[in-house]
Amino acid sequence: MSKIALQKIVGKAVISDNFRARLLDERRADLIDGFDLEPQERDQVLAIQAQTLADFAAEIQQITQPRSFMASFGDFDALIGGHGAALNFSLAGFPASD
Repeated sequence: MSKIALQKIVGKAVISDNFRARLLDERRADLIDGFDLEPQERDQVLAIQAQTLADFAAEIQQITQPRSFMASFGDFDALIGGHGAALNFSLAGFPASD
């Protein structure tokens, strides 16, 4: 993941009114071509529907942060004698779904 490229996009939007305006409208595709994004990241950035830089930056953060969840398997726990079968799964690299 090119986390740095995604951070550079947000950083440039903070300092450039013109870049920020173009980033938040339909001209985003041409604008981000100059950044070193992987195809999946480019698609994720193009899919962002934000009206403000704060909303856009929050979406970028979701792309760059690994997500995890805790799953407890009660039946499995009973099979192994009740030793606590809580497992932590990392979903880093998987696209967010709504």
